[in-house]
Amino acid sequence: MSKPRLTLLSRDEVELVHTSSLHLLEDCGMVVPRKEVLDVLQQHGSVVDFEKKICKFPRTLVEEFVKKSPSRIVLGARNRKNTLTLEKGASPVFMPNIGAKYVNDLETRERREAVLRDVEESNRVIDALDHIHSGGETVHPSDVTPHLAQYHSWIAAFKNTSKNLSFYQPDPNGVKVAMEMAAAVSGDQSGPIILNFVACIPEVLGFEATQLDGMVESFRNRIPLWIESGPASGATGPGTLTGTLVLSNAEILGAITLAQILSPGTPVVYMNYARHFDMKAENVALCGPEFILLRICQAQMANLYNIPSATSGLSSDAKILDIQAGYDKSDALVSVLSGTDCILSDAIDGGDVEDLAELVVNDELAAAYTWVWKGLEVNEDTLAIKEIEKVGPGLGHNFIGTKHTMQHFRKETWLDYKISERRKWEHWKRDGAKSAERKAVERAKEIVKNHQPEPIPKDIEKQFESIMIRASGRTG
Repeated sequence: MSKPRLTLLSRDEVELVHTSSLHLLEDCGMVVPRKEVLDVLQQHGSVVDFEKKICKFPRTLVEEFVKKSPSRIVLGARNRKNTLTLEKGASPVFMPNIGAKYVNDLETRERREAVLRDVEESNRVIDALDHIHSGGETVHPSDVTPHLAQYHSWIAAFKNTSKNLSFYQPDPNGVKVAMEMAAAVSGDQSGPIILNFVACIPEVLGFEATQLDGMVESFRNRIPLWIESGPASGATGPGTLTGTLVLSNAEILGAITLAQILSPGTPVVYMNYARHFDMKAENVALCGPEFILLRICQAQMANLYNIPSATSGLSSDAKILDIQAGYDKSDALVSVLSGTDCILSDAIDGGDVEDLAELVVNDELAAAYTWVWKGLEVNEDTLAIKEIEKVGPGLGHNFIGTKHTMQHFRKETWLDYKISERRKWEHWKRDGAKSAERKAVERAKEIVKNHQPEPIPKDIEKQFESIMIRASGRTG
């Protein structure tokens, strides 16, 4: 099977980005704002400035411990048929947006603040879709007690999908709450953990204290952790895309080294969101030609380390589900063809606005891009020389009724679409002349109304209530 693969950097250039990243970690270091963590890093040979809270990682230390990261990660789910595997060569996994502040209302198609019902409905839609493989903390609800909003979102996600769940990295108390919820749902806990966290490095070469505490707790519990770096070229990253790639790569390698020192073999994902600040738009851009170049390069770096990788792709800087949203989402195909293992289907407006109809569109694109990822089979049968000779040259000759065509067309044609329009104009017009957005809205509404996710047993719902009561006491 011949599979298409994209590369941009030469082997020498990949090595140069790698060595430059190691130079930053060894010469500049990273801010690690916890003495107990700095103590451990110093014990392993790092150069530590306790007053400035900076750890300088020797090159040999980084290379030694990055190699301890698993090359294969299994992600559990409430229903084990939804278990996922991240590894090089496996079919790409598509995950949803996390933490959008707003939604495009399915009825009015206007932007409004997200509420808890949106977490429920988005996870219900995800549960019904075949190619969005994970649910989670899709939006940040504004209608619940702020310090408990994340916990309410988790329960809503657990109740509305039996797929794997992705949450933002919480503090240590939050990690414990999430583990309690996962244990209640999993029961015997014999399978892989059913949730994972995404932790974004918030500063230039630096961790934030409370987040670091949560990451350490996650490492110790061996919760799969997406280590994300997303500097914006010209703002939180250097003014060159290559320099921004070096910075993001260094930050991820530093965090992975920390993870493997504290808990060797803990599952981590290389999640690179390196992007650029658009001086014309006065905003960070999450799509476009700059983003495409960085997606190819970040995949090459993750492939060098043989660590499962993730990035954005099915995202858009458009404000509504329009033509721009469509062409922005082609970035995901670049990530797929570059060998990225997990693609996040970020929301529109750079991830700030969730849209249930967009989830339906993303599902269709995920299906199409996975079909492309599988590539072409080249052998005597697929070359079809004998079939071409049999039909022969001539006006009106065709292959539509041949046995060979009947044997192959289902495999050789992408038929797994639900909203794309590929029929003749007359048929489209006869059936209402619906746009792709209208069909996506209709399908999302139908799912919200009729889809019933696998229910959570009543006793587990009671456990959730008890967990929330305890959590309220700890965080109130």
